[in-house]
Amino acid sequence: HATDFAEVLLDLHAIYNAVDVGIYYGFAPQVFVVYMATDPAGPWEEIAVTSGDIPGFFNLEVVGPSFPIRLLKIEIIKGYRDTEEIFGTSIRDLAVYLFRNWARNTNASADSMWDYSPLQIVDGDRSTRWVSRYDTSHGKLVVDLGKPINVAGMSWEFEWGCRFYRLLYKINATGEWTEALYDNGDFTGLVEIPTTVHFKARFVMLEMKEPLVKIFHPDTPGLPKTDKYVFSVLDLKIFEHTGGGGVVGLQSLDGLQYTTLAYGLREPGQWVLASENEIFTRDLGEPPDFALDEWIHFAVTFETVDSQGTNRLTAVNVYRNGIPYGPEMRMPQPIDRLSMPNQTRLVFGVRSSAHDVANASAWPPGESTLDPSLKENPAAEQWPDPEGNDPVKHGASHSPYFDGWLDRVTLIKNALSPEEVRGVYLDLELGCHCYDACPLGSNRHHPDVQVPCSGQGVCRRYPDGRPFAPGYCQCLPGFSGSNCQRHCTHPPSLGCCEVDDDCPRGSRCDQNRKACLTR
Repeated sequence: HATDFAEVLLDLHAIYNAVDVGIYYGFAPQVFVVYMATDPAGPWEEIAVTSGDIPGFFNLEVVGPSFPIRLLKIEIIKGYRDTEEIFGTSIRDLAVYLFRNWARNTNASADSMWDYSPLQIVDGDRSTRWVSRYDTSHGKLVVDLGKPINVAGMSWEFEWGCRFYRLLYKINATGEWTEALYDNGDFTGLVEIPTTVHFKARFVMLEMKEPLVKIFHPDTPGLPKTDKYVFSVLDLKIFEHTGGGGVVGLQSLDGLQYTTLAYGLREPGQWVLASENEIFTRDLGEPPDFALDEWIHFAVTFETVDSQGTNRLTAVNVYRNGIPYGPEMRMPQPIDRLSMPNQTRLVFGVRSSAHDVANASAWPPGESTLDPSLKENPAAEQWPDPEGNDPVKHGASHSPYFDGWLDRVTLIKNALSPEEVRGVYLDLELGCHCYDACPLGSNRHHPDVQVPCSGQGVCRRYPDGRPFAPGYCQCLPGFSGSNCQRHCTHPPSLGCCEVDDDCPRGSRCDQNRKACLTR
């Protein structure tokens, strides 16, 4: 309803590194102020927003470096009013953007123009445009991103398109252009390049040939045979391939051997097992996780299934939220890799500790002091190396650090079965999977063999998930004791029971032992 002094609050319930916010009004207020904060208690910071070419849509006036945000607040000081004061301010959508359009408000240039500057393709306003020189068959647009970034995902919108285009890039102003993509067809309207096309660049060029549209010169409108070909682009977006960071893994003490669950290393949004020299690297299941807006439970099991000479074959299974995440992988590795006593440790938040060098991401790879087994071919100026000598895809070009949260990590001695992984995820765990986690004992069938819970119960973890704590025995019916060593028929029991009425006169049913004992 038509009103003033209203407040709208969006709580993300976690702090994210964002690059922009979006407010899409149905009926926009006349006066409003936008604030953001990382804590409900404040402090609150006012942020400036501006409208664009979409009626009712507002986003940041200046889109720059990322910033931390949990809460977005809109204070409506003077709301929307129609003439009859029936309708009030309405909001269609609120958004906090985690991915930045790096082309916005950058320096764009062209080899020709016709009163419409190339800067108008990066101003965020689709009502403006770049138009090539009148009567041309070949056009080039170049965007300077200001610094090298890992590009993955682009789009542009033609007003008047072309039959051929090429995407080219280079890392610095004096370098040679490298072709990323070439395509032909009748390209009009929106053209979107998938995130699987990615490269590291500061300068990006869109080269166009054979325009599709003729227009008349403004000085001779409608005059026969005076219409000529032109190109025109309304908007250009370039997105960064974020990710590459290791979440949790196993590594040697020096970090030069590692198997780590990493996010977005080889492809945007893709989970991967990363390793040195890609000896153990595998892309995991589909589809990619672009949002990462909720907790994810991962389990990875490793089981040696064969060994020959100096190598062993390891079966690797990955589970996401209790469900297999891709097929089982059987991967060879040296028999002593990450298996020597007191030579292996857990690593969190980074692919391996060996990536922690000051210039790890220096480009080209030869300028990085990373160990050669951890990065791209040092002699290559681009990826992929035309000679095929790339030990680790994106090893130097992408950050090894994970930007996110870890809630709990558990290391289990033996490989779990799919059913056991499902039980762990559902918090309905069926057993404790370390042989010596529970008291040992024997039973009458094998009196000389010591097994957990005497083989007459199940070894379980405590429900509070105590790390590295021993388990406890949950005994089968009729068995009791710390290691389920007693049966309800053993003296001094007078027999097995469920209730007191099952016992002889003068005895009672002990519910712990399910045995009749003298009162």
